[in-house]
Amino acid sequence: MPTYGYRRVHTLLRRQAEKTGRAAPNLKRVYRVMKMHGLLLQRGGEPRKERRHDGRVAVDQRNTRWCSDGLKTACDNGEKVCVAFALDCCDREAMGHVATTGGITAEDVQDPIVATVEHHYGRVNRVPEPIE
Repeated sequence: MPTYGYRRVHTLLRRQAEKTGRAAPNLKRVYRVMKMHGLLLQRGGEPRKERRHDGRVAVDQRNTRWCSDGLKTACDNGEKVCVAFALDCCDREAMGHVATTGGITAEDVQDPIVATVEHHYGRVNRVPEPIE
């Protein structure tokens, strides 16, 4: 497959060799042969630009950084409930949430954020100050 790297190819070849009773191929040889034939994957990609924050998620002021997360929990009747919610990273206030017994979609995760923006700022196209 075009998306397989040399490590995955080596694993597949090793498993195949174990099934047929042959000796496993050497990882360095798999790399060398794939490189010789131009079969290695592209490395990395574009280097990242500057980080949006210093690795510290919590902030000192409200409405500076928001985050979202979700969970799935089982109920007494055997159903599972999926919950997605939006938090303010300053005080961990749950600003909005959505719960469903079906799966959570990307729109379900975006809805609490949109509802929170509308609650704080009204119906606007752009918030007055940037929020991460």
